[in-house]
Amino acid sequence: MSHSLADLAKVLGGALEGPGDVTVEAVGDPAASAVGEIIVWREETPVPADASASAVVARHGVDCGGRPVIRVESPRLALALLLAVLHPEPQPEPGIHETAVIDPEADIAPDVHVGAHATIGRARIGAGTVVGASCFVDDGVSVGAGCRLFPRVVLIEGTRLGDRVRIHAGSVLGADGFGYEPQPTGLAKVPQRGGVEICDDVEIGALTAIDRSTLPGSFTRVGTGTKIDNLVQIAHNVQVGRCCFICACCGIAGSTTVGDGAVLGGQVGVRDHVTIGAGAQLAGASAVYGNVPEGATYGGWPARPHRQFLYIEASLRRVPDLLKTVKALEKRVAELEADAQARGTPDA
Repeated sequence: MSHSLADLAKVLGGALEGPGDVTVEAVGDPAASAVGEIIVWREETPVPADASASAVVARHGVDCGGRPVIRVESPRLALALLLAVLHPEPQPEPGIHETAVIDPEADIAPDVHVGAHATIGRARIGAGTVVGASCFVDDGVSVGAGCRLFPRVVLIEGTRLGDRVRIHAGSVLGADGFGYEPQPTGLAKVPQRGGVEICDDVEIGALTAIDRSTLPGSFTRVGTGTKIDNLVQIAHNVQVGRCCFICACCGIAGSTTVGDGAVLGGQVGVRDHVTIGAGAQLAGASAVYGNVPEGATYGGWPARPHRQFLYIEASLRRVPDLLKTVKALEKRVAELEADAQARGTPDA
């Protein structure tokens, strides 16, 4: 479906330069665009003269070669808005597939979509939610309105989702936390009888696991607006705040608190019972063994203030040369000592 530049400028909250009746149908690749497309130019340099797009989105002051342009403050945000308008996500029609298995006591809103081979127990599913093929929704699970469960998502008993939660394929919420206690005969399992609470507008990537908390009535919790990537492990009793970024392959051990707006780069590991302050940033592959202050930037193994980490890393590169220098100095000292002894000079 085509949209006029005038309409798109309103969506983007940008300033239109050029005819508003020009229409576009798709977002194009700046390196290979075509007529009928609009490109988002993120650079400060001029738009290439050979770009064939019908229109451009760019920052103020960027030379667009006389093409119709929508001026914006943030091209990256504009790209997100354009993709949502020009390439909306396909939405399945409401209805329950004939192969789905639904408990008679399940409370499912009339406009919910339930895909093939999905299983839903005595659960509540809110209006407009999509339950993908082969999903499993256990007894006692609550799913809010406008959620999307992609294929093979598993929600175990005691899991609660707010509204507009998106969980990608293969993720598991509510499995037992990893709790065992040594005893003479082996390892005694600590029963995990809490739940998982996911607040509104959270998105969880594929193949991610969020474990249930330990005590009845308690929850492993992810706050409103937080975004979690693929292959992330969040252990029992963890409390994640609002609007956090947790990138791929992170592991957060039990009873850790992650403050609002914190950012965890890829492959960050966090030990149990620590606090990551609000707004803190952890560089990729950091290993966190202690508390991180609010607003701090940490990196390394073990994680430390980022400037200190960079200084240590830079210093380590000099170690081979320093070892050579030390060996040369040791050799010179030995020569001087030998010379002193030969002259009969007493040691200092």
